[in-house]
Amino acid sequence: MHYAVKSGAELEGASVMSGEIILVPALGTPLGATLLAGAGAVVLAGAALRMVEAWRDEKRRESQRLQAEEKRATQAWQTYQSQQQQISQVLMSERVQLQEQLQNLALLSREASESQCSPTDSITAQAEGFIQRADEARSEHFAILKSWIEALPDALFDDKDLPFQRLRKQWLQYCSRINSGELIDDLTLVTFKDTLQATLEAHERALVQRQEQLEGRLGRCERCLEQVLEYEYLVQQLAPESIQGYGKTLDTLKQKLLQALKQGEVSVGLLDLVQRQFDQIATQIDDLLQSRAVQTATLNRLQHHMEAQGYQLLQDEIATQSVWSIPGGERVIVQLHPDHRIATQVVHERAVYSKLALSADELAFLRQQEDRWCKDVQQVLKNMIKDGFQYAVQFERDVPEENISVVVVESVDELLAADELEQKSDPRALK
Repeated sequence: MHYAVKSGAELEGASVMSGEIILVPALGTPLGATLLAGAGAVVLAGAALRMVEAWRDEKRRESQRLQAEEKRATQAWQTYQSQQQQISQVLMSERVQLQEQLQNLALLSREASESQCSPTDSITAQAEGFIQRADEARSEHFAILKSWIEALPDALFDDKDLPFQRLRKQWLQYCSRINSGELIDDLTLVTFKDTLQATLEAHERALVQRQEQLEGRLGRCERCLEQVLEYEYLVQQLAPESIQGYGKTLDTLKQKLLQALKQGEVSVGLLDLVQRQFDQIATQIDDLLQSRAVQTATLNRLQHHMEAQGYQLLQDEIATQSVWSIPGGERVIVQLHPDHRIATQVVHERAVYSKLALSADELAFLRQQEDRWCKDVQQVLKNMIKDGFQYAVQFERDVPEENISVVVVESVDELLAADELEQKSDPRALK
């Protein structure tokens, strides 16, 4: 059965609420972990700490699973990832080709060195064969260098942003001079070879850097998308007001990423912006999730121990404010505050609606049930402490009769019927 509550200002003299008790988290205990959860700190130990961690970890695993599914289903991400991976493969292929060419060039250098005069040859032999060997070496070097240059990828010479067009132009000039019968000294060819080798090595390093930047940016983009999607699911575990605020911010970040992915241009600046804005709210969401974990574990154990004492929950499921029937009669409202304080109030309920003050019998019965609740809550408190929830009684009183707050607790149908009857009996309502 669902219950509605009206304040004493609305229904003065209808019923009574007293037996107020407030339980607060007890800090400074030698055992347990102090968790900063939401609006306050709470000390947990043993089973309580394990329950909180289990709930929180379960929600994170579920959020990670859901974000992975959504990421796989996001066409913009799949297209962008495929394009970037293809570019990375092309860069890797170019690197492999360059490395092969550089190895060939190193081999050319060794062959050129071996073709020089042996130090064991006599001075006369060196002198006699110098001119012949120089001509042969020059021709051999030119032929090997020509073959090696022609094997270079055409893409190197087609890219205007690279220096290879200028080097090829210089090489073609050498070829023209040689074909016309001009002799080009070996030092010129060696210098050209060294210049080309240094240029290729610099280009190979640039390819490595570009590939690392591409893969790094792709990895950052994926992590940003995963974080935003995961926390979109995590905030669903929070209170409605938190869902609305943080959910809107996360959706904005997601749309920025998706728009960039669709355009195929995800800049480092955008990733920095998304990451910075995400970090600003992620810590807050983590704190609220921690608070919700503590809250859920507290409510679950509170329900378990109250039901063990014979109390019945008068709503579909336990919430931060719940109404219980006390064994034998009357009701107790239990409220878990954001700072994890637990406040309780015993409430009198009449079978029928009435504005009459409580009779002596009703007041005596209420006091009797207040006493019962005061004793039972002590046992609930002991059991909660055994679980690892470090609570202590901060405030407890029986409210003096003249200061009793007045409320009425009825079924929804009865309350609506009573309001309708009151309006019909009010002369002002007939005007």
